[in-house]
Order: sequence, then C-alpha cells, then structure tokens
Amino acid sequence: MFEHQDSFATNMQRAQQAFRNCLHGHLYEGEELLSRTRTSLKRQCGDLPLVQTETGPFQTATFEAARAWGWLEFVTGVYQLGREHPGTALMYLKRAWRIWRPWERLGTTSEEQNEATRERLRASLWLGEAWARTISDRASRAATTILHTTLLAVDRLQEQALLEETIQQQRSLPLALPGSPAWNPGKQSMPFLCLLLGTQARSGFSPE
Repeated sequence: MFEHQDSFATNMQRAQQAFRNCLHGHLYEGEELLSRTRTSLKRQCGDLPLVQTETGPFQTATFEAARAWGWLEFVTGVYQLGREHPGTALMYLKRAWRIWRPWERLGTTSEEQNEATRERLRASLWLGEAWARTISDRASRAATTILHTTLLAVDRLQEQALLEETIQQQRSLPLALPGSPAWNPGKQSMPFLCLLLGTQARSGFSPE
C-alpha cells in the first residue's frame, strides 16, 4: 500500500509551527510537532543526511533538505532552552549552524545564498544565548565571542530586523539559571544579547 510522504517544505513548515508554539510556551505541542517532523524526515531520507564534498565541508544533499533539517535542528534547540536544558540546546543549535553554512556559497541562486546566511545568523544568535545559559568556565567567553562576531555580521549584512526579532523572541524564555552569564537577578528574563549590548554601549563599542 502506498504511504504518503511529506515533502521537505511540509516538514519545514511543521518545524516553524513548532517554533511558534515554543515561543508561546506551548512546549508539549511543540514537542509533538518536532517528533512528527523528525520521524517524517528520517522516513524520507534516513538520519540527518550529511555528504562529504570534494572541498571538505559536510552538507545536506540538497538545499530543500537543508531547509527542513536546518529548521528542525534549530527549533529543537529552542525547545530545549524552553525546558531549561541549555547544554542539550547547544548540540542542536550547532547542527543547525553547520547545516546552513555551506549553502551560503553553494546555493544556486542569490536568494538561496541569502537565506542560508540569514538562517546561519539566526542559529548563531540562539547559540550564543544557549552558551550564556550554561554554567561552565567557558560559558561567558564562548557566548560573548559568538555574539560579538554575529553582531558584526548583522551590521555588515544589514540584518537588524532579524536581530530585533530574535531579541523579542528570546524574551519568552524562562529565567536563566543562577550562576550562568545570562542570569539577571531579581528581574524578568532578559536575553544575554541585551546585557551584552548594554555593556558595549557603556564602553563606547560600535560594530562599525
């Protein structure tokens, strides 16, 4: 009997809906959608399909696969942040970053290349937040380095709208754990980006 198989586009849209659910605190619904998406993609092409290229970096076989898997791994990382598991979130957000990176060069159109760049920046902004919510000796330096580099790219590529959107989205996260760089004692949850930008403003930092 023929079994319906979701397209890469359908799986990407399902992951994006899970993202919206997670931002609104509906983690159970988000988890269900992520589980369905991962199952569907594994049925379609096995586990995360990374192929070795002649130039070395790993990449998905097609840009459409990068979209679906990139959004799935990214949103799974955001979901883990919502569950207050920043260490696990790091793993998924790093995967999303790696998925998008080669397509900045290999996209067949400027639209694909620009999309890959934008989504890698999005993953980087959340990766920095995940690092800032971990409790380790490396956390503060890793978060600051990632976000500083990403902010320079945001300014160069004029992606301020993405930056502002991400800050608003990260405000929906639970309070960071005491002892982590993102901990903001006695106040509502504040993205580490805001703390970092405030420090840079006081020190006279400009990305230009």
